[in-house]
Amino acid sequence: MFDEAISRIAKILVSNNIKHEPIHFLHKSNNLLFGDNVNVFIKVALGTPETNGNLETELLFYTNYSEKLNLMSPLIPTVELLNIGNEPYQFIVMPWRNFILIEDTKNLELNHIEELMIQLNHIHQLPILGGFIVNSAEKLHQRFDYRLALSNKFHPSQYHVDIAKELVNAFFVDEPFNRSKGVIVHGDSHTGNIVKDIEKGKYLWVDFESSLVAPREWDIGTLKLNFLHIHQEQKMWEASLKVLELNGSIDYELVESFLIIKAILATTFRMSLPDRQELFQKQVEALKPLLDGKPFPRLFF
Repeated sequence: MFDEAISRIAKILVSNNIKHEPIHFLHKSNNLLFGDNVNVFIKVALGTPETNGNLETELLFYTNYSEKLNLMSPLIPTVELLNIGNEPYQFIVMPWRNFILIEDTKNLELNHIEELMIQLNHIHQLPILGGFIVNSAEKLHQRFDYRLALSNKFHPSQYHVDIAKELVNAFFVDEPFNRSKGVIVHGDSHTGNIVKDIEKGKYLWVDFESSLVAPREWDIGTLKLNFLHIHQEQKMWEASLKVLELNGSIDYELVESFLIIKAILATTFRMSLPDRQELFQKQVEALKPLLDGKPFPRLFF
């Protein structure tokens, strides 16, 4: 599917004198790894800037904030739009220093978590510049509508799609986002977006395409979903809170609201993937009791 895009990416790298090896898939969804030395990160996203446009958000974040945060800044960030068949694809080429992706919490120690939470606190204290999404609920509805359109190719169970619509309409509302002061948030702060900088030995957040202006509890809700309800890492969750509370008191009711919204968002993403339909239906069933005011399920995977 990505052959044409990969060929185009290779030409960009060659034109910028970047040595390259054969491409290896890092994620099936949208991230590619280019080269055996793990030195170039490439993201491919289905959709146009209007429907999926998060790559521009990522460039905006790195352009304005990477130096302040001492992040791995892309040397020659490039965004391209390419039609593959009848589908529009965006891709971004980000040559970075050597790094490895940390997807498994077993690779993280508590001191690494503390380091990452300090970075998250720094992100939440950044000055808000123009260009970042503010109307979060509206954007979430747009994402759902786009995923719903994609899912039509795979014919998910209409029963489960209808429940997903009910969940989106019930929880993707403005009220939680307006309840507390908005700051710059990472937007997708789960363990799959953590890398280790090999040269410096530091652990860093990457993947800022979902960064937006929202209460910082949006990031904290994502962390809780990831650490407690998916990985069941109580110690990591507690260590995270200890550092995050240094940045001010946390609205835990708001954290719960955002945890639910993030879980629904993750579930609807699977609705649009051909190999995740069964998991989509399983998660919809797990989340359905929320419509009757029941608590969030203890285990969510």
